[in-house]
Amino acid sequence: MSGRLRFSHQLFQEAGYQAIPKDRRKMLHAEIYTALSPEADVPNISQQELARHAKEGGRPAYTLKHMWKACEEAVAHASIESVFNIYTDAKLVCVGMGDEAQTWASRFALLAFDAAQQMAKQDKCRDDIAAIVDGRVQIKNMPVAIAKTHLAMTDWIEGRGVNAREYAQAACDDLGPDAHLPLVSYAQFTLGNTEFATGAPVQGFDRLVRLIDRLSGGMETATFGSMISVPGIMARSFASWYGTDLGHFDQAALYARQCRDLAEQIDHVYSRLLSRLAEGYLLMRQGRLEEASEILTEGRALCAANKFYGLETMASSWLAMCLIARGKIFQAQRIIDHSFNNVDIRSVQNSCKYYLHESKARLFFACGEEDEALQVAKAAAQSCIDQQDMVHAAYGRALVGEFQIQLSQHKARGMANLETVRKDAYILGLKPLCEHIIKLTYV
Repeated sequence: MSGRLRFSHQLFQEAGYQAIPKDRRKMLHAEIYTALSPEADVPNISQQELARHAKEGGRPAYTLKHMWKACEEAVAHASIESVFNIYTDAKLVCVGMGDEAQTWASRFALLAFDAAQQMAKQDKCRDDIAAIVDGRVQIKNMPVAIAKTHLAMTDWIEGRGVNAREYAQAACDDLGPDAHLPLVSYAQFTLGNTEFATGAPVQGFDRLVRLIDRLSGGMETATFGSMISVPGIMARSFASWYGTDLGHFDQAALYARQCRDLAEQIDHVYSRLLSRLAEGYLLMRQGRLEEASEILTEGRALCAANKFYGLETMASSWLAMCLIARGKIFQAQRIIDHSFNNVDIRSVQNSCKYYLHESKARLFFACGEEDEALQVAKAAAQSCIDQQDMVHAAYGRALVGEFQIQLSQHKARGMANLETVRKDAYILGLKPLCEHIIKLTYV
């Protein structure tokens, strides 16, 4: 006899468990936890199992300590769904912690934020992180600048670019240039993105280039204790996208190649996705549509397989635009419909949303539904204007003009609109967009 009771079916086990009085179950879990606790030196016991027995045994403080360790293990393995689920479960346990409840919830939010934003669930962490920024919670040895940067990232993703830039700038000011490199890198990366999103694309791009220079010389793949995102690869991928918009194609291509090589070197899935998007976007803007389609298809598959919903919209939109330009309308429509019906991306309101609507507008136009195409394009442009995202507002306004000049009743207005957009794009430094408009209006 092994001394272990076995059940012929799981339902019998569950029925037997439920038949035990609640107080007795609580006492049994407490006894099991004591028997399995680290002091007992029992091998092969997971932190999640210890957390379960501590929770059911009425020991919330011990529960959270084991959930914290389990969350750290999930972060180390880049298991983003596990990280987020542990955070969600921990918040329920925090309720029983009295005065310490918000402190625990905020600590878990900080640990889980990177995973949450990759799944487009950053909004779920916002209140717990805001508690640090507004002073309701003080966490020892945890600079408030980290929380400010998280709020900046959240607002940027959700289309509040001006607020995001203010938070990111405040974080950088708090830290100063000589602070701990991981903190400075994150804050500078976020500020660069918000600058690009709020009408200062050259300034944002230059900031990322300086960050890349700082994360070189052996620091390219430094993770600073986390394997969910790699700062050196993140900076290169976004600099590649922004460099493409500014017409720095050679520099963008260099950063895209570096992303690919570094991602393969460390065998890191999220970095591999970033490299595919950087390379695919450059190829799309260069008109190399077949090559772009192949790479963006790979990127979209990585999003689906790993629940990277934060970038799924981007991958799908760019791929659909390439397919439409190649005359593959049915394939593009399936991709666009899937993205519009994906409830997991509804919190994403930045440029990802703009590109989804651009792809939808181009699909309408390709199908001969010009009025619908114009309506969607105008709405997309206005949304960017409302968010003070001048870069993508320029793309949206150019899209409206592109449609108008192909319709006799709108041609004169379209030509005038495109000339205005060209001047604005020139001021912003969007050289490829200027060249595109010149080609459209050249007679």
